[in-house]
Amino acid sequence: MPAGQRVVHDRYASQEDCSADWGRPEVCDQEDSRSLTGGYGGPGIFYRGPSYPQGDRPVAQFEARQQAFRLGALDATSPSFGNHAIEQSVPSRGRFGSSAHSFGRLG
Repeated sequence: MPAGQRVVHDRYASQEDCSADWGRPEVCDQEDSRSLTGGYGGPGIFYRGPSYPQGDRPVAQFEARQQAFRLGALDATSPSFGNHAIEQSVPSRGRFGSSAHSFGRLG
């Protein structure tokens, strides 16, 4: 990855939405963002997809779905790509006491 390129991840209202985009639920982590207010997935509960270099979502999603297919977690009839994300975020450096900063709403 080129120096200075941001790493981002997508946020989802549910684990099912994340899994639909990335091919399997194991790559989706629950994120408790109590500093955010309400709505999606309950108060402050979101799901975080895998991290990828900013601007490289199609490549990262393709590779993740190919891996899921090879592992048997995704069948050939599944839609190739999706975008169920509610926003894209910069992962926080520390998991305690800091929240991710969103920089764009998806979809």
